Amino acid sequence: MVLLVLIGAVVAWAALGGLGGGAAGPSPSSSPSAEATVTARPSASTSPSATATVAPTPTPTPAPTPTAAPTPVTYIVQPGDTLNAIAARYGVGPSQIASANALPDLNVLTVGQVLEIPPPIVQPQGPSYKILPDSALVYGPSSILFDLSGYVGGWTSHLNAYHETVDGVDLSGPGIVLQVAQQYSVDPRLLLAVLEHQGGWVRSSNIAPLARTYPVGFVAPGYEGLFSQLSWAADQLNLGFYRWRSGWSGPFVFGDGRVVPAGSGINAGTAGVAQLFSQLVGVEAWRDLMSDGGFSAFYRELFGDPFLTAIEPLVPEAPETPVMHLPFEAGTTWSFTGGPHAAWGKGADKGTGGMHEHAT
Repeated sequence: MVLLVLIGAVVAWAALGGLGGGAAGPSPSSSPSAEATVTARPSASTSPSATATVAPTPTPTPAPTPTAAPTPVTYIVQPGDTLNAIAARYGVGPSQIASANALPDLNVLTVGQVLEIPPPIVQPQGPSYKILPDSALVYGPSSILFDLSGYVGGWTSHLNAYHETVDGVDLSGPGIVLQVAQQYSVDPRLLLAVLEHQGGWVRSSNIAPLARTYPVGFVAPGYEGLFSQLSWAADQLNLGFYRWRSGWSGPFVFGDGRVVPAGSGINAGTAGVAQLFSQLVGVEAWRDLMSDGGFSAFYRELFGDPFLTAIEPLVPEAPETPVMHLPFEAGTTWSFTGGPHAAWGKGADKGTGGMHEHAT
């Protein structure tokens, strides 16, 4: 179980690396059909094995708070810039910059282009209500014990009837939820709650046409289908969660350019949910969702009070490093000579880095 949690944390941090551009990976094809069985990949047996000690993970450097200029400033586009990254740097909405500069395409910038960065539209502080404990957002010990198929199987729903081809593999709706939960290290119950709140997929088969294509409510070309929608949602949840844990304190930036300082006393789990819904609804609706009786009440209706089963702290003050048995031949010296390969998807078996054997 400890190893699964460690793997989940690594996957979540890796997922954050691509958040600046807002990509959700290849857009899969989808088509509802009869239910199929999703078979988990069997674990490879390893013998003989060698024992290795894993060094403690260093404390991450606090992420800088976006610089909010009180008056318009100019910015010269640099190689590698994206509108989302520039907007995050100055604490304003991407559409706000696009409007101020009459940009015809939010996805196209030119190196050397001069942009006017408008000042943020600062709103009153957000609610201080805690929605979720940290352990209810990540794919941790309690996630492993959750029977996802058994839970969703109690309803005749669109989720149960749904199928989609992901990386050449046909997956059922519940199978897609589980795959996203494991790949992005997000608790499957939170993904189900978001999916039901936004699209009604979990408990009903009568789904609005737009929600069939964009079940989470993020309407954008290339993000059609359950897998892309849940992957995008998991990215946003992780973005708020891990930024908060690394020292970021807001504000939450909305698409219309308004920014809302984070409420005092919230936790990383709440910041993750707040980040997700800041990209889906307006400020007024967001405040309702972030308050007592909002999304937290909806979550409790589905799964009960998450604070009653919380694991606090999620990471102990002085964690004990587990002894890991790695699949290396005894008596052989190995060296780590490169970074990790892609964890999943196309090209996962390619690359030149990794573990290499050296003669002793």
